[in-house]
Amino acid sequence: MLKFELKDARRLPLLLPTTPISLGVFTRLDAALRDGAIGVAMDLADEAILPHFFGSQWLQVQSEMREELAFLRARRGIRTGGVMQRT
Repeated sequence: MLKFELKDARRLPLLLPTTPISLGVFTRLDAALRDGAIGVAMDLADEAILPHFFGSQWLQVQSEMREELAFLRARRGIRTGGVMQRT
């Protein structure tokens, strides 16, 4: 997880779809996070948000972003299963 000073974090742009995420998706996402199912939560969030920005290419973009995330985590010594932790 990235760490920012609060004043810096407030300046970060957020990608938000023009249409809100449905309550059903939000509820499933919330339940997955509370259960510690980070992968499921990532899948739900990606499916709900990425198509708004990347259209039919969203799965390819998701794959590329996850590959980059795995590379950066490996370089930093962070495990990818479950909650991120230093090894």
